[in-house]
Amino acid sequence: SAFLVMEKTLKVALLLVGWYSCNSLFAVWNKEALKAYPYPFVVSWVQLVAGVAAVLPSWTVAGGPRKVTARFVVRNFGPMALLHAAGHALQVWAFGAGSVFFANVVKACEPIVGTVVAVIAGAGVPRLATNASLVPVAV
Repeated sequence: SAFLVMEKTLKVALLLVGWYSCNSLFAVWNKEALKAYPYPFVVSWVQLVAGVAAVLPSWTVAGGPRKVTARFVVRNFGPMALLHAAGHALQVWAFGAGSVFFANVVKACEPIVGTVVAVIAGAGVPRLATNASLVPVAV
């Protein structure tokens, strides 16, 4: 029905506005943090550690018994985790190296770079609709 389409469209629009708002706050707060402490790689490391500390309780409590070993996690998620950590460190460096606008350009490219990395890693080429969804984020 038309109401359902409008509801979904409004939800996507609100999520996109929320993403842009959070991204802007992230940029400004990073710039402020780097003014106070001009070591971008240390700042990014602290942010990643804080993120893991915030999520760790839900990782340990959520769900039932798991048969996932540390070797499985490192082998399957380690390379992507390292790429994510490196990308985050470079984004924080970009906040310190230039203006917030420059850093936002770097950050806006993240979904596109992630898609390219996924294609190179063998995940296949995403559907046209998936690629088209990156346009409002990167433009």
